[in-house]
Amino acid sequence: MSKVEKKLRLIVPALKNAVKECTACGACLQNCYLNKYSPKLAKKIMSSIREYVFSDFKRSLPGLAKTVIWRCCTDESCHSFCPKGISKSILMIGLRFVLLQKGEAPFLIQLIESSMRRSFQKDPEFRLQRAAMRIIGPLMYPSKWLKERSRKEVTERIQRAKNPQFDRIKKGATLFMPGCGHTYGMPHSIELTMRILDKAGVDYATIGTPEFCCGGVFAVAGFLKGSLLIGERTGKALKKLKPGKVITACPGCFSAYTNKEIPTGVGTKTFKFPLSEILEEAGIEVLHLSEFLFQLIKSRKIKFERRITRPIAVLNSCSTGGRAKTLGKGDVSQFQHEILKSIPGVEYRELPLLKETARCCGITVKLTEKVASPFSLLNPDLAFNSQREVINDALSQEIRDVTTICGGCAMMYGDGLKQMGNPVKFWDMQELLAHAMGINVHPRQTDEIFNWMKLSPPYFKIGMLSAIPRLIETAATAVKYILS
Repeated sequence: MSKVEKKLRLIVPALKNAVKECTACGACLQNCYLNKYSPKLAKKIMSSIREYVFSDFKRSLPGLAKTVIWRCCTDESCHSFCPKGISKSILMIGLRFVLLQKGEAPFLIQLIESSMRRSFQKDPEFRLQRAAMRIIGPLMYPSKWLKERSRKEVTERIQRAKNPQFDRIKKGATLFMPGCGHTYGMPHSIELTMRILDKAGVDYATIGTPEFCCGGVFAVAGFLKGSLLIGERTGKALKKLKPGKVITACPGCFSAYTNKEIPTGVGTKTFKFPLSEILEEAGIEVLHLSEFLFQLIKSRKIKFERRITRPIAVLNSCSTGGRAKTLGKGDVSQFQHEILKSIPGVEYRELPLLKETARCCGITVKLTEKVASPFSLLNPDLAFNSQREVINDALSQEIRDVTTICGGCAMMYGDGLKQMGNPVKFWDMQELLAHAMGINVHPRQTDEIFNWMKLSPPYFKIGMLSAIPRLIETAATAVKYILS
């Protein structure tokens, strides 16, 4: 039996161990910012989940309980309200996994899982996916990059972000891992990060190819076998490269790279994702980008040349805050606050919703609910409603500028703020840091495909029609550079 198969057998015991502590008080659902439930209904839902688990999943699960399972954004904001301190991530991800195995997940989720399972069986090394992304990846870069820069600059930038020449990575090197989603979805942020590291004199290598995916996004959706296989492959590849230090830009990657042991209640056995387990055994240090950048500021390798004279507040990422504290190496969200305080001229401000009360940007609930519900167009946009509350809290304190180091948050809030009329300026932390260092910052350019398919409802906007010519132009221009 493979290590992955052994780990899969520990998921249900870990789920039962978490549910065993649950008193079905419903405090988590009563305090859920996405959809608050009455005390009576919250208790009823949690009682039905508890009974379902301890019947060995033989009892039927009410539809409302399934809705709660698929709507949960697993950001651990409800953790502080639970009298037993139970991790909602363990609970909900475990339940999603079980529903998938029983064929009781929403149709599209079930279809994706079935397709993934067949793919893993036929091609465990993901050769087809890796080859496809080598072709598709360059097409996903913003057309303006390709039009406004020389071919040499474009090629160099893409190759630096992907760096397939692994033989150049020396043992003990500092390895910057942008994450596959950030590399293709938020290339502007990754480019700025590399320019910051270059100017600070950091000797580093960088990898952003999909074959180094952490598998975190699959885990959140309940595709745990796929997540474990992907994480194990990435862990083995990194162990072979033998870097001394890995810097992750994506908070989701940081969670996957630093996941701690989860008790299963079966003797001394614990469940741990293979990626973090392999890196720990290999003695590879993992740091979130915000912590590494703050180290560079403290050591004076980052030098400031400009002042930014405006009040700015930090939006915490759930993956570096609550989820990292509950499931990982600990809360590291304080580092982006320290970075902001270090920038000359900035008037540091705090948002009302901070630390334990910080909220997910909604990327998880938008993705799961859009796919999980056949009536997504009719559902209220829970994530947008939450974003509006956060922004209104900021405006009530006369905060007009907000920053974060999480690319996912920047993308999601960027979409939400457009619907609100852009009452607040939302910055990537890298934009502020680069500007203060004297680096020229170009207007933010997100992926054309992300512009084409915005995640806010309706799922497909009328505006997507106007984006089709840009998408074709982007692909054609990229192919031209690749083939020439």
